[in-house]
Amino acid sequence: LAIILNKSHKQLYALMVGLGMLSAVLEILGISLLLHTILSILKPEFIQHNFFTSYIYNELGLTDNRTFLLVISILLFIIYVVKNIILVQVNKLQVKYAFKITDDLSNKHYRRVARKELLYFKNNKSAEVINELLATTLAFPEGILLSSIILLSELFIVIIMLGAILIYKPFLFVFTFLTVFPVATILVFYNRKRLSKKGTKVHQIFPLIYENISELTNGISNIK
Repeated sequence: LAIILNKSHKQLYALMVGLGMLSAVLEILGISLLLHTILSILKPEFIQHNFFTSYIYNELGLTDNRTFLLVISILLFIIYVVKNIILVQVNKLQVKYAFKITDDLSNKHYRRVARKELLYFKNNKSAEVINELLATTLAFPEGILLSSIILLSELFIVIIMLGAILIYKPFLFVFTFLTVFPVATILVFYNRKRLSKKGTKVHQIFPLIYENISELTNGISNIK
């Protein structure tokens, strides 16, 4: 991406990553409030022992746990509605920016292919040229741009959760790090080459699909 994207594209991509991190923070806040609500229902003594729940309880001047549960349930509902509205708008912006970048890149790539010499079109089948053009138009936004943003957002969530575990339970953080991180590293390095080969095979299969479609449509047009 650092090589493909120009300065303006990188700025849009950074904005998309920022929006993805905002979505991650909203998701964590929603999950956190849901956990506080569940724990308050299952363990009424949790209300006074937790900083967040005790703060709401005391600031609102509540006198019994049932009223508190009603208040926090309403708060949970409102936050989830607002969160989902914001997430929908964030996703719309991310898709809009992704396809704006793709539009610029696909136009440049199309002009680059169109300016090639006739020898290029002679040595390559029409299906291969079509695949070369469509790979930029269709595969790039969904397969690379948006997927990379989702990956960074998930990593951001993991970092925040590990940070929270480190603050509240340092031993659990060390245990999680020593058990999860090595396994994840091994899986990534083990599957990296395999996934690369699979991606290459998929890229090679598409020209055959386009060739079959082209021959079918040309055959039908000749019959007509």
